[in-house]
Amino acid sequence: MKHRYFSTIALVAVLILAGSLRGSAQTTGTPYELTAILPLTGAFAFFGQASQKTMSLVADRVNATGGIHGRPVHMTFLDDQSSPQLDVQYANGLIAKKTAVILGPAVTATCAAVAPLVRAAGPLMFCISPYIDTGSYVYVTAGTALDNAIVVLRYYREHGYKRFAMLNSTDASGAALDKAFEDAFALPEFSSLNLIAHQHFSPADQSVAAQMAVIKASGPQVLISWTVGSPFSTVIRGIHDSGLDVPVCANGANMTIAQISQLASIAPKELDFLTIPAAVRGSAVEPRIAKVQRDLNAMFEKVGLKVDGGYANGYDMTILVMDALRNTPPDPTAAQMQTYFSHLHDFAGANAIYDFRSGQRGSGQNGFELARFNASKNDFEPISKPGGVPL
Repeated sequence: MKHRYFSTIALVAVLILAGSLRGSAQTTGTPYELTAILPLTGAFAFFGQASQKTMSLVADRVNATGGIHGRPVHMTFLDDQSSPQLDVQYANGLIAKKTAVILGPAVTATCAAVAPLVRAAGPLMFCISPYIDTGSYVYVTAGTALDNAIVVLRYYREHGYKRFAMLNSTDASGAALDKAFEDAFALPEFSSLNLIAHQHFSPADQSVAAQMAVIKASGPQVLISWTVGSPFSTVIRGIHDSGLDVPVCANGANMTIAQISQLASIAPKELDFLTIPAAVRGSAVEPRIAKVQRDLNAMFEKVGLKVDGGYANGYDMTILVMDALRNTPPDPTAAQMQTYFSHLHDFAGANAIYDFRSGQRGSGQNGFELARFNASKNDFEPISKPGGVPL
């Protein structure tokens, strides 16, 4: 099979012309079915609905510029209701249909439920959460949980902070980041830093008052909490009620304007997020990445929306999959998709320059940075370079 590497800049430049080309780039024939499994309802609905919007907009622009091999793309969205059990059911159905690729699932627990089913023979799966083990047919577009932790600790160390506390939920994301931060604190780079309080709570808990009392008494300079969705709101209320006044670093999956606006009145003065460069304007990225970011922002501005973490997380995986479908034979198998990605490199996305030749992530620490919520602007601003060095 001859592999062609479609330049990302060229791809997105073509897609950005969609508005002027509607009606001129015709698609015919049986639609190409591309399936995404997302939490459109349930605890993580805010995140899944944002990803659905991103994927739909990209599909619309692909269709306006010739589709896939001249055929229109039809996106099918399966609502897992934030339930791993439903993900298993959907994945088994897609495996039986010999589906080539799946976009999603979205969060750690749902991705972890599907990964064992597809790992050996496909479909090729692009999980939105980076906190799972990749390999074989399991892909993400971000570095590891340890990469997350290193970037976070690097930023605060450079600001002179040494005393840290953690408050994580007992779900899959919380467990993954617990281990990652413990490993990061043990690295020689962070030998001067100390984890002085480490508390946990169940995602179903309505209060973290007891945990916050222990944390406040320990005297931390920074609080790290890697919860997502409703549990994140519980943590923010607990911090406010406890009176703890230190920088708080959270999972960038919570970076949706809608969610944070609801918490703005009780949010910490310094509410920071580990995020991806595309989620905030003004990230200090190289020109090729900045070009793709401008195209992403233009796509959303056209429909009256502003890009945030929820929208940005699904973008790179969607343009990567569209590129792969355009450069593999019509109706490819999962194996053909995997072979294509195993050679793909130097692909500029909105967050990183991807190289999948050495693994299924394509990116590492430079695909993460820190951002802070600015309540006066009701928006997020970058506070570090990619990799964690402060701006």
